[in-house]
Amino acid sequence: APRRFTAVNVVHLIDVFLLPLIFTGMFYGFMQPVCSFKWFYLSMLMCSWYSSGLAYVASVLFSPVNSVVAAAAYALIFNAFVNGVNTPSAVSSNGSQYRYLNGFGQFLAGLSYNRWVVEIVTIKEYEFYDYYLQPSTHYIMASVGLCGTSSYPSPYDSRCTPEQYAQTLSTVTLNDMVTSNYCQPGDYMMWDFLAVLLLGAVYRLFAYIALWMKLRPEVPGPYVALKKLVEAGIDKAKSWGKKEKEPRAQE
Repeated sequence: APRRFTAVNVVHLIDVFLLPLIFTGMFYGFMQPVCSFKWFYLSMLMCSWYSSGLAYVASVLFSPVNSVVAAAAYALIFNAFVNGVNTPSAVSSNGSQYRYLNGFGQFLAGLSYNRWVVEIVTIKEYEFYDYYLQPSTHYIMASVGLCGTSSYPSPYDSRCTPEQYAQTLSTVTLNDMVTSNYCQPGDYMMWDFLAVLLLGAVYRLFAYIALWMKLRPEVPGPYVALKKLVEAGIDKAKSWGKKEKEPRAQE
């Protein structure tokens, strides 16, 4: 089975590369972003690499039915909510953006591909914007805390406009607000790509070890106990959902 797992991983690389290409081909033509097709595709490829690794873990740990629920719940929590890149307008108070998170919060946000892929796409998108728009892009970056802008004053704290924000940065020139200067795409993007590649590889390694333990009966049971506990919680949630629907149907 471990050999089969390795073979499936290798064969599945076709889907990992092909599916984001199909998605990018449709989405890029529809949205027409400023960044090039190459960088947009590479960003979606990172999402595909991460998501497929997560799917391997879920398929090994849970039954076919519960694996879909578990993978969807994990992806929703860490990529939609705990990602550190929610815009200020999307939250009612400070704390959701990367710049406001403590060390543990930033670690949790780092488990989300959204944290890294958004930075890649944003850098490549903003660096092609006109010069006069660069203060506005810096304003957005500093609102979230990407590209090392956490050290700058938060425009969200003062509720200022991009123009007012530029005036508050008395020690920063307009040239310093150009994305290709302060973001240093070669450095930040390299770490972004490495982070997503590492997460996808760790998920695959974890799935391989879990499968190996699952097929060895002499291995003691923390893995089995954890699996039963999680699956029991999922089954209980499903049964609770059915009970909630029954009274409504009778009404």
